[in-house]
Amino acid sequence: NAPDDTFGFGVVLSDETLGSIEHADPEVYRALGREFVRWDTIDIVHRGRTHTSGGHGFAALGRRRLLEILHERCAGLGVDLRFRTPAPPAAELAAHHDLVIAADGVHSATRAAHADSFGPRVTEHRNRYIWLAAD
Repeated sequence: NAPDDTFGFGVVLSDETLGSIEHADPEVYRALGREFVRWDTIDIVHRGRTHTSGGHGFAALGRRRLLEILHERCAGLGVDLRFRTPAPPAAELAAHHDLVIAADGVHSATRAAHADSFGPRVTEHRNRYIWLAAD
């Protein structure tokens, strides 16, 4: 993808996720904090009635701005970002790097190549949203 390619229009992060970001990279956390729209209640409308649930801290920002913040941070740390470039096979990368993160999507060639090690369980559902995390 190009550096500013986005799919969708915004990103919503929970307070718990923001705490993890703050712990992992306070500089990114501060940059994100300057951009956020925040809320802590959710309205659910069902059959004409509105049900409000509070205490759910969330923050949102545009995907393009999120990418800009992450790109700026990577550049500041000396990360060699490459765009519109196919990734070499994970084994080739692992021979030269201490850490390889394979984020190659739902039909991951990396996950398939290392299924015996990873033990993935993939199920398909009709969900409209997906939430992923790594610790």
